[in-house]
Amino acid sequence: MKVFAVILLIVSLVIAVVVERKHKRDGVKTLNIGSILIIASIIIFFVGGQYEKSQLEAKQSTQDSIEQKAKVEKEIKEEHEKQKQREEYRKFKESEGENKSIEKSEKDKQDELDKKKQEEENKKLEEAKKSDITLITKEPTHEQGIILNDLMEQKFKELYPIDGSRIHTFGAIQTWTGEDDSWFYKGTCTIANEFGSTQKKTIEVTIVPESKNSGNVTIMDY
Repeated sequence: MKVFAVILLIVSLVIAVVVERKHKRDGVKTLNIGSILIIASIIIFFVGGQYEKSQLEAKQSTQDSIEQKAKVEKEIKEEHEKQKQREEYRKFKESEGENKSIEKSEKDKQDELDKKKQEEENKKLEEAKKSDITLITKEPTHEQGIILNDLMEQKFKELYPIDGSRIHTFGAIQTWTGEDDSWFYKGTCTIANEFGSTQKKTIEVTIVPESKNSGNVTIMDY
């Protein structure tokens, strides 16, 4: 439109000049069409300039709006992506925590089972030790004492098979004691002979263990 206004202005100037000269030559005073055209051209130029400016501003505004929209959409997309990543990370940590909790729970259960198993094995071992005469200590356990008494009774009956021979239950002079690699006992007994007579004697018993419930038994009486 500006170009059109410039062309119209030039044409108007030319017409105004020509008409003015003709009027001066003819001595005629009429309305100067050229002046009117010049004014119209100026108005058109101004209006056209304003219109083009308005169009340019509208175009620039539209472009800015498009760019702003694209920027906002990009930011929204990036924010959604970040949110998605945060959510995935949160789920991952929760899953990891749950897995660790499950693993810990299973490990605790296994540890508890292992502990109970070990305690049972230790208990069995302790029970076995209590009845193992090869484990010589200063004083025997109740279980060891029973085994030692049984071995002593068996050997006494082999040596003194006649009825009436017996080891006195409450005749212990020295109860069982552990010495080096053997057990020792001293007590009283009654020994009977084939003629029916009996004799009270002192016996000393030594047992050298050969296994947890057997051993070499020696009995000496006087």
